[in-house]
Amino acid sequence: MLDLNYVLGYEKKDNKKDKQNKDWVKETIKHPGAFHEWCVEHGYDKVTPECIEEGLKDPDPVVRKRAALAKALLKMQQKRKKKNNGSNSSK
Repeated sequence: MLDLNYVLGYEKKDNKKDKQNKDWVKETIKHPGAFHEWCVEHGYDKVTPECIEEGLKDPDPVVRKRAALAKALLKMQQKRKKKNNGSNSSK
């Protein structure tokens, strides 16, 4: 039988899916620190936007994928900081 509350979004039935959705970043990063190591080898102190741009132009597809992931994670981090700073300034 169809549960109307579930269909309308009032009730969630599967909490495992929600937890899995939150852990997608952990599953995406297969070799933690590998792109950081690549950036250091190429003369950067850490992962910077300049290092990411250089990585996106690298001929190695693995490096390009890692650079794209680093770019996405950096963008998420900046949004989170902006959101947190905006909510704190209104108090």
